[in-house]
Amino acid sequence: MRWRFIANLKHADSGNGPKKGVPGHCYGTIDASTPMPIQLRRIAITAALAVLIAISIPVFVHHRDFDVAVYRWTHDQNAENAEVLQREMTNNRRSVLRFEFGAGCVVFLLLNTGWFLVNRLKRRVSHP
Repeated sequence: MRWRFIANLKHADSGNGPKKGVPGHCYGTIDASTPMPIQLRRIAITAALAVLIAISIPVFVHHRDFDVAVYRWTHDQNAENAEVLQREMTNNRRSVLRFEFGAGCVVFLLLNTGWFLVNRLKRRVSHP
């Protein structure tokens, strides 16, 4: 891929201009193995799969402060205890979202790495 790019620059610098109709002979272009729409589709598919997988992972968040807030609220249901309980519930939801976002990023990277390696292996097998 790199050599073709260098050859294209040499060809463009020769004054003859790029050859029309010949694939890979354009000034400043890199001969990518897959066209851009296919790469965008791959990214969209892996992003959707990563979101679905990350959301489907059960998350268990345990904070001692939340337990204390629930205990105090069940024994004395006043506005102050309700406010503390609401704040702890918000912290728990935030922790879950952080975990799901991190898990989604990891799954996204793993899916794209796997897809890249499979395509690379297929190309290597088909072009000895």
